[in-house]
Amino acid sequence: MSSTQQLQLFEAYKEKLVKTIGQEAAAQVITDSIYFTSMGGNDLANNYFLIPFKQHQYDLGSYVDFLVSSAVNFILKMNQIGAKKIGFFGMPPVGCSPSQIILGGHPSKECDPIRNQASELFNSRMKMEIDRLNAELKIHGLRLAYIDFYRYLLEPAQQPAFVWFQGGNRGVL
Repeated sequence: MSSTQQLQLFEAYKEKLVKTIGQEAAAQVITDSIYFTSMGGNDLANNYFLIPFKQHQYDLGSYVDFLVSSAVNFILKMNQIGAKKIGFFGMPPVGCSPSQIILGGHPSKECDPIRNQASELFNSRMKMEIDRLNAELKIHGLRLAYIDFYRYLLEPAQQPAFVWFQGGNRGVL
């Protein structure tokens, strides 16, 4: 589902809530709720790295900037609809997903460092944007939290036997 469709569903939910409990109560529910979102991982894995012309159209930094800009716009639109408390999950180590290990051409079955570098670049830029938005939009009641789980997923992906998991480096095609 596209981010535009997700925002449309959020707006539709808000309208139904207003009809059910009234404008003031609905505004309170929307404002008091905590929202979680993430973006970018599928775009990198399934668009940038799998569609050859994307890499000719964008260098990695430019594509990451595009993804960060899209994520920031999504957050701002959520805020316009009424969301005030938003947690943003950073990108996981995309290069450690079994499909990306295989598609990255790593016969050693190790994580693809280029794809992981892309994840880290996105995460660092997204964290900076969230810090900027928190500083600029604090007066409007917006509170953003960046949730970094890259490092928590990297170790199990790199050492699956260490965490009692087998077969984590085999993709299914």
